[in-house]
Amino acid sequence: MAWFRKWRVLAVAYSFATVVAIREVVVSRSQEPVAWPSEEWSQMVEVVGAINPEEPDTKWLESMESRIEGSVDDFTLPLEESLVSDIKHNEFLLQDYAQLMLDRGADYRIVNWAANRWRENHPFTSSTLRMELSTGITSDEERAFLLDELAAIAWLDNAGVASDGEGGRQHILLDFHPAIEIDIRDAVEVATMLTLSLEQRASFRVWCRTLEDCTLVPR
Repeated sequence: MAWFRKWRVLAVAYSFATVVAIREVVVSRSQEPVAWPSEEWSQMVEVVGAINPEEPDTKWLESMESRIEGSVDDFTLPLEESLVSDIKHNEFLLQDYAQLMLDRGADYRIVNWAANRWRENHPFTSSTLRMELSTGITSDEERAFLLDELAAIAWLDNAGVASDGEGGRQHILLDFHPAIEIDIRDAVEVATMLTLSLEQRASFRVWCRTLEDCTLVPR
């Protein structure tokens, strides 16, 4: 057992570290995760903010806390402050900002930049970008038309439609391809086609200069 005498200090240290690690795993699995929004969440954000006030992840937590209070401007600022640091590891932050820019109707170039930054740093994410439909789907035929048109967009890996409950707002769920640059105007063009009659859809397609400035062009 000469090897043990030589390395006994290191062996004891590793054994102790292993026991501590196992204990942390067991404890963490025995507890429920902190729900958002909740009083426990608010307390956690307060503690993290006191310890690491300038960390990008702290800014993201603060933005989540601001949403509880319903202040869009207050939760936008921490997100933008986090992005200045060139943060990459926090997918939730990158996704939140891309979704926020789309929801607020920001300049399409900002939406594209945010969505592509998310895609480049987390190319195999299972999360989706949600785009609200201003004109709802009223039939299976319209749903099939929409999905067929979306399938032709190169940067879309998959797409679906979801509703906020019965009779609620409808959204397109955009699952992007990991290797192709996103241009959100492509999805807006397809969604806008739902406003056209069947005759118009056969003869025209929609071309969007911005997220709001769209025109009909012959097929």
